[in-house]
Order: sequence, then C-alpha cells, then structure tokens
Amino acid sequence: MARKPRRAPPEKPANARQSIKNIFSLLTGYKLKIGLTVICGIISTVFSVISPLLIGFATTAIFDGINSGNMNLDYILYLLTVIVILYLISAVFSYLQSYLLLDITTDISYNLRKDLIEKVTHLAMGDLDRNTRGDILSRITNDVDSLQTGIVQTFNQLLTGIITIIGVTVMMLSINLWLTLTTIVLVPIAFLIITYVTKYSQDYYLKQLRYRGNLNGQIEESFTGH
Repeated sequence: MARKPRRAPPEKPANARQSIKNIFSLLTGYKLKIGLTVICGIISTVFSVISPLLIGFATTAIFDGINSGNMNLDYILYLLTVIVILYLISAVFSYLQSYLLLDITTDISYNLRKDLIEKVTHLAMGDLDRNTRGDILSRITNDVDSLQTGIVQTFNQLLTGIITIIGVTVMMLSINLWLTLTTIVLVPIAFLIITYVTKYSQDYYLKQLRYRGNLNGQIEESFTGH
C-alpha cells in the first residue's frame, strides 16, 4: 500500500523580525501607490476625527437654544452641512485608500501565487510526497489569501490607528485634561491585554492552517479517488 503523504505541522518562523522584513519587502515596488494610500488615509481619518467635535458644537447650540428660547437655526444648519460634507469627503478618501491598497495586495498575491507554482513545478518528487495535494493547494490559495488579508488589515489599522490616536488626543486635551490622562493610562493596559491574547491565539491560528490543509487533502482525494 502506498504511503499516504502527511502534512508537516506549521512552524513559527525562526526569525519573526526577518519574516516581517520579507513581507514589507514585497511592498517596495509600490511606493507611489503606497504614498497615495497614506495620503488618502490621513485625509479620511482627520475628517472623521474633526466631525464629532462639530457634532458637539451643534448639540451645544441646540441645548443653548432650548434653554434660552432663541434657537440659532442658521448656525446649526451650517454646522450640520459642514459635518455631512466632512463625512462624505472622509468616505470618499476611505474608499480610495481601500481601493489602492486592495490593488497593491491583489498584485502581490498574483505574483506570490505565480512564484509558488513555479517553485512547486521544480520540487523533487520526495518533497511532493511528504505533503498532500490539499496541503499544497492550501498554501497556494488559502495561505496567500491570509497574507493578503493580513497586509490589508495591518496597514489600515496601523495607519488609521496612529492618526486617530494623535487626533483624538489633541481633541480630548482641548476638552478635558483629566479625561485625556485617564485614557492615556488605559491604553497601555489595553495593549498588554491584546499582546497576551495574540500570544495564545497565534497557536490556534497555526492549528487552523493545519486542519484546513488536511480538509483540502480529504476533499481532493474524495473527488479524484487518489
């Protein structure tokens, strides 16, 4: 009976820093698009941060008008118009940011799949025998998709998060110093919690990749009969 190929268990990279550098090296050929993506992200985030402040001004104007019996409708309408315009501009630039980033990562995914297929066609039979067909297909499809999704999410969250933190901090300092200090104290605590959860969730993610490869192997063997 022929020996059934087994999927080697996924391993954590020996050098995580080098792995991150390798991922970012994939972006070096897209400097112009990345620059435009960053600009769109900054504009979108800045406008989305300013809008709540204007909403606060409009709310204050409404309450003052109710208490005084003299509602300044022109001022309130002006604020609401500006708020709508800011949100629309933010949405447009957010869409452009997502479109540009998706265009970059789609091109990267295409090149990665092409390189993987080229690599597979030059592997020795012994290397292919140690992995199921489903495992190989999973690496070409699911793993590359996971990398693409990871780049998109990381880039969006990192860019948006940094700009939002700076903008919100400035806004809170202009409103209430103690509120700002309380938030600054809570941020490191939240970071520690996220780091702790990520440390353990990574192991489960690796298990998910292994089970997905095994599942693809079972499906492929069920349809092909070998």
